[in-house]
Amino acid sequence: MLLAFENDIDGGNGRVTIIDLRGRRPSLTTLADGLAEPVSGVVRDGQVIVVESQFGILSGKRGGQVTGPFALRSIALSETPAEAAVTESAP
Repeated sequence: MLLAFENDIDGGNGRVTIIDLRGRRPSLTTLADGLAEPVSGVVRDGQVIVVESQFGILSGKRGGQVTGPFALRSIALSETPAEAAVTESAP
């Protein structure tokens, strides 16, 4: 399993995607979207801890309230990624 952290300040999707390489063809499954420019993360204890850069909010290109220089989100890895729960954490 690979995780891709997709971000684009000018209107990106803020997506975390699971890339499963076990089959003949890789499959892509969205774990979360609508995040504030996710740039990296780590898997620990069945969770993906995602770092959101918030560059779009900080630069004024996206609406929203800044909670600090970055934000952390915890996303539960489940059997079915569509059922993953997203929670916010303070930086």
